[in-house]
Amino acid sequence: MSSEARRWRHMLLQPRIVLPVLLSAALLAFAFSISNLTQVFDRIDEIPFSTVVLGFLLALTYLSVKWLEFRLLLSRLAIRLPWRRLVFAFAIAEMSITIPAGVYVQNYILQRMRSAGFARSAAATTAMLLLELCLILLMLVVLGIPHWVWVRPTAIAVLTGLLLLLGLLISTDALAERVLPRVRHRGVRTFAKGLSEVIRGLGQLAVLRTALPALLLAAAYLGALAGAFTLVGRGTGVEHFSYLQAVTVYSFSLTVTLLMAGVLTQLGVIEVAGLGAALSFGYGPSEALAMMLGFRIVWMGSVWLICGPTALLLRDVMRTTPEAHQSGLEQPTE
Repeated sequence: MSSEARRWRHMLLQPRIVLPVLLSAALLAFAFSISNLTQVFDRIDEIPFSTVVLGFLLALTYLSVKWLEFRLLLSRLAIRLPWRRLVFAFAIAEMSITIPAGVYVQNYILQRMRSAGFARSAAATTAMLLLELCLILLMLVVLGIPHWVWVRPTAIAVLTGLLLLLGLLISTDALAERVLPRVRHRGVRTFAKGLSEVIRGLGQLAVLRTALPALLLAAAYLGALAGAFTLVGRGTGVEHFSYLQAVTVYSFSLTVTLLMAGVLTQLGVIEVAGLGAALSFGYGPSEALAMMLGFRIVWMGSVWLICGPTALLLRDVMRTTPEAHQSGLEQPTE
């Protein structure tokens, strides 16, 4: 076996990769065990082509609006990039989003292109995740889930705790700057510096003129996602699946996923969480699983169909990075 093959095998067999994959497989196996797979795949096969096309258009809307939000947040952090580099990094991240912490791939790519420091640009990515989490928690507070009386108070508690924690971190970041020079362990100090820079960036973004438009953009692209989920759900034969039900089911699924960010993959977690929420609305296991898997196929297929060719066309940006790079930021001239 070559050294390159051994390196890849060693990387793929790391617990942080193997365990989430095994857990995803176990969750999907559980979902399959409580449903009729023949009915599930028959329902998925019945999804009309027109629904697939509309799902593609909504995915394009989702990606476009989300990219605009990312660009807005980066610009408020004084990170201004040529659109080709930003689109390339964003497209790769959207294709990697199902793996643990895959959304941060865009920050890694920007750093590799010497377009922005990882921690600095990660503040924008983290802000996007926090805005999404706040919105879907708010939806759970407003809409609730039938027979799950614990959902509303839990969502209120998590949302309140999240906002308080964020406020505390931002307000005490100055203290970290005084403590950091005393940390002697190099690895700990590097991690702490990066975390401090992310928090400092979040503090810059936590102003009304930035947070409000970013929140509206997040609501728009999540609304497009929920619209696609509604259409696919109805396409599997569940004609009375409503938009508000789609918002509720997917909000619960996404909440579970985001709260476990970096630990679990999306695949399996979203399906099982959504299956449970859909059952509470009175749908059968096969109906619910067909909706979740059908949406996964249509949505991820659309995202890959959009982002794959885009990244391929723009791949040359990895070879044309500028020399100027100061303090993790860049002002490109191309």
